[in-house]
Amino acid sequence: MGPEDVHPRVAALPTWLGVGVTVCCFLFSIRLLGTATGALAPTLRAFVEANLVSPLPALGTGWLVAALVGNGTVVAAVSLSLHATGLLTPPLLLLVVVGSRLGATGIVLVVGALDALRGRAVTAGTTVSVGTSLELGLLATGLTAVVYLPTALGGYLLLRSTRVASLGSVVPVVGRDGPGHAAVPSVLEPVAVAVTELLGAPLAALGAVLLVFVSLDLADRVLAAADTERVRRWVTTGLESRWRAALLGAVVTALTTSVAFSLGMVVPLYSRGYLDRRETAPYVLGANVGTLADTLVVAVLLGDGGGVTAVALVGLVASAVTLVVLVVLDPVVDAVSVGLDTVRRSPWHTTAALVGFLAVPVGFVAFG
Repeated sequence: MGPEDVHPRVAALPTWLGVGVTVCCFLFSIRLLGTATGALAPTLRAFVEANLVSPLPALGTGWLVAALVGNGTVVAAVSLSLHATGLLTPPLLLLVVVGSRLGATGIVLVVGALDALRGRAVTAGTTVSVGTSLELGLLATGLTAVVYLPTALGGYLLLRSTRVASLGSVVPVVGRDGPGHAAVPSVLEPVAVAVTELLGAPLAALGAVLLVFVSLDLADRVLAAADTERVRRWVTTGLESRWRAALLGAVVTALTTSVAFSLGMVVPLYSRGYLDRRETAPYVLGANVGTLADTLVVAVLLGDGGGVTAVALVGLVASAVTLVVLVVLDPVVDAVSVGLDTVRRSPWHTTAALVGFLAVPVGFVAFG
């Protein structure tokens, strides 16, 4: 999204006011989601017990739903609210969160493939070639799989350890009652309860999910309305070193809680040939880790110590895997490039890749 895509009313707002509205909207959406999910717990229990009872369906569900809705944060927020009400175990929560990262990043591939089949591609307000559009999506999808598939296995095994799982009971979180814990989200609780009682739990839960979408869209619009040229120059300077590029990707994504913004900084440079795959890959790897920041915030706001532990463990394992990938970056980029070149060879290959991307999580859900 470029400045020309921003709604005039959003662009006219002072940046501080736009940020304030976005934060308030996000805080209330998470509080309403937690309240509505708690009210729906008896109804949801049967569904969760029937569908999210083992690792593969949990991973596949997070992956598939995030790909279909085009947003991993929403899927992670819903799964965290289910965990906070006791409907999801910590290991299965971890797998849903990991799946949401796989699906959310892969949506770039879906959009790129659809644009390619239509014979055009527009990214971040800049018209680019079909090949470049596909390549960016494929690169992001491939690197995400390289990091998060090992993270799913390692994190799941670690969280099944009694010692690691018990950390959830001692993790200090904002929403937990008791001395020493600030109850910032509880300020919104009466309003959330009133809305849930007025609309009913199902409509309140649906409204909460839609409100999360709205708050994330507002964040993107506020960021797009701001002057990003200075940030782009800062990011470009940092891409000279793979380690600095990865750190920049993580920091920019964590601070903005928007992969669209952080990757949007390098899309024009990549599409114009100023950056190649090896220069872009570390930044993408860092962004894939930094994108967990908003999920961790959701866990904290829900007052869920176990959820904080699960998300933090995903971040730690993903960071460790990312460090290994950065050490052996050239062979990894070469391997991903083989897939990129194969899929770009013809529209049929592109279609097969798209179908396969959706078929894998469907298979996890169906046969897990």
